[in-house]
Amino acid sequence: MSHLVLRRISVFLIAIATVLTLISCQNEKEEISDTEIAAELSEEYAEERKAEQQSYEKYPDFISPVVHNGLDIYVSPTKADEAFSSGKDTTLDRPLYDGSFEHPFNSLQIALLCANPGDTIYLLGGTYDEKNYISKRGRPDAWYTIKAYGDEEVIFDDGKGTLDSCIVFEEAAGYWKVEGFEIRNYTGAGIWIKGGTNYCIENMSIHDISNPSFTNYGSSAILGSGENVLVRNCSIYDIGQDRMAHLDHGFYLGSPHKWVIDSNLIYNVPGAGIHQYCGDSPQVEGQNVYVWNNIIYNCNYGFVLSSCAKYYISNNTVVDSAECDFFIYGLAKDCVIQNNIFYTDFTETSFVYRGQWDKNNIRKHSPGAHFIIPNGNACSNMLYENNLLYGEVKRKDYYSGGVGQPVNGFQRIDGKNTHKDYITSSPCFSGEGNFGFIPGGDSPCIGTALMNEYTPPTNYDGVPRSEQNNIGAY
Repeated sequence: MSHLVLRRISVFLIAIATVLTLISCQNEKEEISDTEIAAELSEEYAEERKAEQQSYEKYPDFISPVVHNGLDIYVSPTKADEAFSSGKDTTLDRPLYDGSFEHPFNSLQIALLCANPGDTIYLLGGTYDEKNYISKRGRPDAWYTIKAYGDEEVIFDDGKGTLDSCIVFEEAAGYWKVEGFEIRNYTGAGIWIKGGTNYCIENMSIHDISNPSFTNYGSSAILGSGENVLVRNCSIYDIGQDRMAHLDHGFYLGSPHKWVIDSNLIYNVPGAGIHQYCGDSPQVEGQNVYVWNNIIYNCNYGFVLSSCAKYYISNNTVVDSAECDFFIYGLAKDCVIQNNIFYTDFTETSFVYRGQWDKNNIRKHSPGAHFIIPNGNACSNMLYENNLLYGEVKRKDYYSGGVGQPVNGFQRIDGKNTHKDYITSSPCFSGEGNFGFIPGGDSPCIGTALMNEYTPPTNYDGVPRSEQNNIGAY
């Protein structure tokens, strides 16, 4: 028995009435020597934690390692139900549902009320239908964690369509990690970060987030502000499929500060894959955001930027964006856009569907542009370097102020910013990798990415770029 489990001796007093209602949680401690604690830590556990800590070393300093040092708490939507009729475990003379593996809580909500900094909440396999508000705050040396247990399939599914979000982090929250489960069929957002600091979201599958109503409110997999946030290795897809509106996005960011968005797969979105927007704010709202190694496919826009500074968008692969690959709506400055692939395989007869308000009002158009910047004067000190722009059918490369330009005319109409070293030949996708987007053969992407402070140290597959330094996510 590990020292992490010794806190299991603490009995969480749960009243079971018509439904389970949490009354209180209290802890009782048992003396144990440091020698015993050390002996109980398994080598496997130590190696797992060591590998996890090392995985954060490649990120900017503002991304801090997740530290676990508390109790393991378990939740099951089915195991608890099976035990409900027995009422009490007479062999141990204690109430059911104390959060142990043998007696898990029946909802994440109850586990959250009981958790203390450093605790890990393990979700056992099954389908959960709940919305959770989180305002607790951990510490740099004691993060909260919510994760699937082992390889068990954990799904949060609001099949009734009555809940707008699955997990909401309030502005007071901080030091939370969410990992390894599926969120689907909510109407507003899968995960909403209202504010606070220090979050890690990884290995999540968030899909079929869609608002069926014809309102001015959009849907997104991740809706976010806050500071010091890492989102990596997530699959985000089929967002906003009920009404197909431009308001529905993969990421919708308000005031993000010091974020890293790394190695996510985003596809089938009628708005933008990644959208930074704060209305028509004349001031910077989002800044110091690193967008690395993402694959964005079959979205209306790849990226939309506004009210931002110091966005570092490097080594992403953006394919088949209907309206455009890169759209700057308003104020943007001091950003770097490098080593990205912007590609379409539309043909001369292709038409793309751009959602408006519902499926009965979808407009059909020929493909748009790679870059659209309606008001180029709102942008300054932007560096576009070493990006590949290619399409099987001719489309505008750059459109600003009502004027369209091919790639060699960028600098002429955009004198406040820097455009250099564009590649305009095919990326020669090999057919391997997600949707076949790994460059192969004689691709001009292979071995030609810039290596600088804005370049991710590894690629989408985690291979060090010192070994495989390609343009694009791979």
